[in-house]
Amino acid sequence: MVEFQARGIIHVHVPIRLDGPDGPDRPPGVDIDADQLGQVVLDAAAAVLLVVDGRPGKSAVALRWGTQVDGRPITGGADRDGRHGPAHPGQVAAYLAKYLTKACEDFGLPRRVPTAAHARAAGASAHAVRIVTTAEQLAAAGGEVYRRLGPCLATLGYRGHPVTKSRRFSTTFGALRRARAQHYRRPPGLAPDAAVRELNTDDNDPAVLVDRDWRYAGRGYLSTDAAANAVRSACLARSRRHSAPVSAQ
Repeated sequence: MVEFQARGIIHVHVPIRLDGPDGPDRPPGVDIDADQLGQVVLDAAAAVLLVVDGRPGKSAVALRWGTQVDGRPITGGADRDGRHGPAHPGQVAAYLAKYLTKACEDFGLPRRVPTAAHARAAGASAHAVRIVTTAEQLAAAGGEVYRRLGPCLATLGYRGHPVTKSRRFSTTFGALRRARAQHYRRPPGLAPDAAVRELNTDDNDPAVLVDRDWRYAGRGYLSTDAAANAVRSACLARSRRHSAPVSAQ
């Protein structure tokens, strides 16, 4: 998962698992633990390198990962609130869900930014405008290598997807898009038994009960007694707050 930091730099979070040759439910078949796998990742991040052509008149540029690379094993026995050592699966899921909602709108950028002037007029932060200006200049003068930055000014020049994953694990975004398009093309008004068969195709669980009868239950309190009890509870809570003694330290 890709996170935009406040300084506009990409921060990558990657949960990595070593599955068996027959799928994620099978052991990997090699004698390696989570700490060793993490060290392999750190070594790879330190060694990988991409050399790209510079702007006209400039030398080539070597791109590599920075020194802020942190690897933590994920285990169910870890502390959910711990910042160091092993990470809990729930902590990782909550962390990824939190930062997946962060977007470039946080910098004041609109969804479409054709030029840096548009970003400035839209009220983007001065720091974001400087990054967009640099990306625009690179796209205009950097040749074919940097030309693709131009359509990506709204994401500070980042051309990737916020989430990516292994093609061999779970489904793919392409498969989800095809399923969505097929769903939209399907004519409405399926017979109930056909809809049930479709639902059971995925999980093959006949114990799932599907209820398609929607009824308006009402809004607010459904009886005067329930409404009176709610008002009484609110009044008692308000009186307790006002009558509570005030202590000073």
